[in-house]
Amino acid sequence: MAQIVLGLGTSHSPQLSTPPDLWRNHGERDKRNPDLRKPDGRVYTYEEVLASASPSLQKELTPDTWQARYDACQKGLAQVGATLAREFGDSQLDRHGRRCRASEDAAH
Repeated sequence: MAQIVLGLGTSHSPQLSTPPDLWRNHGERDKRNPDLRKPDGRVYTYEEVLASASPSLQKELTPDTWQARYDACQKGLAQVGATLAREFGDSQLDRHGRRCRASEDAAH
């Protein structure tokens, strides 16, 4: 039986796997989401969440900033993948039984 030797956690944020030119779609979907929650666990409307957002966030809502954030995340995922490949091998099977490279699998 296999022994767990490493556990990793990451946000399940769609920004990790969605190109930044589609990020605006997530906001549009949030406008229709009846179950938006803030850290307190309570349900809020989109308008309530928007009203409580810091005005300083506005500077983050540009295509250039989104691209920079996406690029940084992808670089970080690639580094994690390379570390996993180096430490645990790079010839594992993916969840579908296909040969894969750990560095590529970690990035997806």
